[in-house]
Amino acid sequence: MLHRHLFFVDDPHPSSFASLLLLNKHLRAQDYNHPRTWMNARRKFMFDFQKKHGAVHCEYCGKTGLKISTKNLDRIATIDHATPCSVTKRRYDPKNFRIACNKCNVMKGTMSEFQFRRHLFISAIRRNRAVKNIVKLFGKYCLCSIKMCLTLI
Repeated sequence: MLHRHLFFVDDPHPSSFASLLLLNKHLRAQDYNHPRTWMNARRKFMFDFQKKHGAVHCEYCGKTGLKISTKNLDRIATIDHATPCSVTKRRYDPKNFRIACNKCNVMKGTMSEFQFRRHLFISAIRRNRAVKNIVKLFGKYCLCSIKMCLTLI
């Protein structure tokens, strides 16, 4: 006689059989042409950008001397989505691509382009004491709140 035991686990241990079953179910639902399609779109966008602008640079921090293919993570040019893939379905659309250094791409995470540029601006103000003092002075004479001024800049 065959006995079947059913266990319902919300969060199985990573090395358990239940975890393996959930992973296989997830992988079967994936698009298997994704890596090939992504690499082709990346290569085409990178070479078109290099042909148009001459050199590859980070569009967020302005770092120059980036390479399209290298093992040095400080010098590699990565493709970033201006609107994250979790928000939009435009995964392979070149209008949604931005070239970023590895550091900016990792820092951006799932932020939108506007949110990340604002984050860079505010962190630059926090690092620079002179700019911080100017913003404090500007805030005294400004009729709006300082947060509103920072969003307009």
